[in-house]
Amino acid sequence: NHNHNHNSNRNRNHNRTTSTPTIPTTTDCTVTLLPGVYLWDTTAGVVAVDGAGAMRLTVRGYGAMLLTTGVALGGWMHVTGVALLCVEGITMDAKRPPYTFVRVDAVDDAGLNVSFNPTVYPFPTGSAALPWLGQAPHMYGAINPSTLTPQLPWYWGSNGKFEQTSHGTGRIQHPPSRLLSVNFTGQMLVMEHSREHTFLSVSNASNVTVADVTVHSNPGFAFLFTRVAGVRVRRVRIEPRPGFPMSAMADGLHFTDCSGLVEVADSVVSRNGDDCVAVHGSFYVVEKVLNANRTLVAVSGREPLRGSPGELWQARSRRTLQPLGTGSAPLEVVSIDQAGARVRLRSPLPADVAPYDLLSPLVQPSSVLIRNSSFVANLGHGIRIKTPHVLVDNCTIADNSFGAILMIPDGAFWLSSHVVRNVTVQRSLLVRGGTWGDAQYDVAASGAATVTAYVPTSFPSDGSPPSGDGPLTVGSVNADIAFLNNTIVQPPGVDVSLLMRATRNYTVRGNTVVWPDPALRWDGTPRTLNSNAMTTTPVLVLSLNSNGTAHDNTCRSSSGRALACRVEAVPRVGWI
Repeated sequence: NHNHNHNSNRNRNHNRTTSTPTIPTTTDCTVTLLPGVYLWDTTAGVVAVDGAGAMRLTVRGYGAMLLTTGVALGGWMHVTGVALLCVEGITMDAKRPPYTFVRVDAVDDAGLNVSFNPTVYPFPTGSAALPWLGQAPHMYGAINPSTLTPQLPWYWGSNGKFEQTSHGTGRIQHPPSRLLSVNFTGQMLVMEHSREHTFLSVSNASNVTVADVTVHSNPGFAFLFTRVAGVRVRRVRIEPRPGFPMSAMADGLHFTDCSGLVEVADSVVSRNGDDCVAVHGSFYVVEKVLNANRTLVAVSGREPLRGSPGELWQARSRRTLQPLGTGSAPLEVVSIDQAGARVRLRSPLPADVAPYDLLSPLVQPSSVLIRNSSFVANLGHGIRIKTPHVLVDNCTIADNSFGAILMIPDGAFWLSSHVVRNVTVQRSLLVRGGTWGDAQYDVAASGAATVTAYVPTSFPSDGSPPSGDGPLTVGSVNADIAFLNNTIVQPPGVDVSLLMRATRNYTVRGNTVVWPDPALRWDGTPRTLNSNAMTTTPVLVLSLNSNGTAHDNTCRSSSGRALACRVEAVPRVGWI
């Protein structure tokens, strides 16, 4: 039924059992979904809305559930070019989980024998709609079958060949680079079917609000916001149904090249397959200067080339991530050729910009507010920050496999900006961040946060592209990072609580940090003290080419024994 009211269409679907909601894709509209289950056949593809920069769209549910069906995996809605978007009051789930939860029954040098419940977790072989047939794009774990939280020992592999040997058993062939070094018998692993489909993707838009939305299962990002001016996420829950191990297969909330206010409040992201929250910009690699006056540049990057005439960009050294050019004046963009991967600038590219240096759009949030929210039990980082002006307040960040918080401008691998400045984490509970104890982006694992910067490790003299990736060892690019009045509980086997690299003026004040007692290795065995083993000396801050202050903190063991709140500048031998 369509009711016209003040130039907007109101589509009210009264079917309270099963139906497919219709969403107009070109005109101002309010779509109301009454309580009920709405089947969404992903075989038909996503709803694509292009508002041409002016459309205003509201999708309002009252306890409505979107249940995806069909053989193909897919998301729900991709929206671009709207002047206002509001999505609220909807629950999304998948009839078939986009993963198979398997138990490892045996391990050998060539692979894993696994078993699974084919009724609950079907591995859908024999379908032309699944191009990855016979491959597990990603496998990761282990997951504790009782708590459904990450546990050790851990495994992350890609493109392992899967062969179903019976209705509920199969064999995974190891990727050549990821042979197991420990016995995984009895562990639980997730074999994802896809991570390429976003539930709600919004791009080149403004004034976006997502509120009171729940996502139980999705084969990719739950929410992806790209070049959106003003995003508010409130009372959103990304969490699996009770008894199931996973929610979204990739990031929960992902923000790329956004501007204005980015807010996440009163929300929960749990048991997803990557970071709970990620906020970043983009670096593009200077491949070649194409004209004599240095105003036309060929670039490459991990992200698609995005930008607008009149936008300001900045050049940075690939070696140091420091700004290039006299006075570091920004460069105005005249035009973007996406197909040709070219950027035309109004003024010449600075003379000290060489091939393989970086260009970055100065498109960033005016502020990022993350408050009163929980980010728990995910296979990734709780919060990944690559942008300035961030406040994390009164949050719980717990049982994150790779770390609670990561701050990292990355000019090597992901090519994601920006440098990290003016970030405060306060009044929050950080528990067992970095459960897997992996020093993924620096020399040591951290329990609370790693603040670092990433650059290539090799710059060949023959002019060929840089290679490798590792932490910046000279100079500082991050600044004004504060950890205030938090409670931090370290995971077993991780000595360092906060790792600060390439950072000026950090402040660590008023925190209570607890290390497990007795000190254990990741496998639960007591540590030994010798020059080649991990020490049992906790370190509050590992400060590497950084400066700052740490005072009025309380450090203790879990049994209450007082510990020194140490700040060290040299990594220990054997740290993980």
